Amino acid sequence: MKLTLSLCLFAAIMLGACSPASNNVPANPPAPAPAPRKLDDAEARARAAELQKQAAEEMRSGGTVKAAELLAEVVELAPGNPAWHEQFAAACQKLRRFSEAREHYLLAARHATPDERPRLRNLAAECSHSMAVEAYRIKEDKLALEHIRDSLVLRPGHGEAAMLQGWVEFRMKDYAAAQASFQLASDVLSGVKRHEAMCWLGQSQYWLKEYSTAEATLTTIINEGYTDLDVHGWRGYARQQLGDFTGARQDFLQAAQATRDEAKRKEFHEAATKAEAAGG
Repeated sequence: MKLTLSLCLFAAIMLGACSPASNNVPANPPAPAPAPRKLDDAEARARAAELQKQAAEEMRSGGTVKAAELLAEVVELAPGNPAWHEQFAAACQKLRRFSEAREHYLLAARHATPDERPRLRNLAAECSHSMAVEAYRIKEDKLALEHIRDSLVLRPGHGEAAMLQGWVEFRMKDYAAAQASFQLASDVLSGVKRHEAMCWLGQSQYWLKEYSTAEATLTTIINEGYTDLDVHGWRGYARQQLGDFTGARQDFLQAAQATRDEAKRKEFHEAATKAEAAGG
């Protein structure tokens, strides 16, 4: 009899241990917290204005990261305000978040007045150009070209973008494409930048075996006083291909004198010697 009672008591204890109450599971779990009340338009604009003022203070004190965080909330609350999109884009641009900056400059342009749109599209193009430069530096040439082309869609005929495009194409040995890009760059740039574009244009023409055209291009800028980028050396190679060994030798000697690179100086001196021998 005692054994039977003990067994019953043990069973009751075990059942109690496995019951929901012993595991501290509430019989009626609490209802989830209600979702925050959505602000109406007036409240959203007021909240956005308050956050924008805080962001402006952060920008003035150098807190660009915090300002960008605040402005991200601002443009979410007031997506139709072009000035705030532009401010957010500018903060992102300063932080080198160029893709995000480009997106919000274009959103600003979409909501801006027609006379403001070209300026904002130019700013978006500048962000595309910055992304192209970054890609070019790490030799991601195809990606660089994508960003450059986007930049030129937003800002057609931009000389520095065309110049960068030419450098990428030249490095890819697409000399025909590079020639077109450097031609565009030389047409719109001025001063030293124009001379640089024309020197690269002449090099592209040389590699396309357009030796007479290359010589004429390089002669133009040499006559204008340009002496950088081994311009005399490139004209010397073009003249050599055209059989003008005397002119080539003179160019190689001038190139050797102008360069600060010892390896190039040796190369040009050797080229001058060969040109002299070839010319008899």
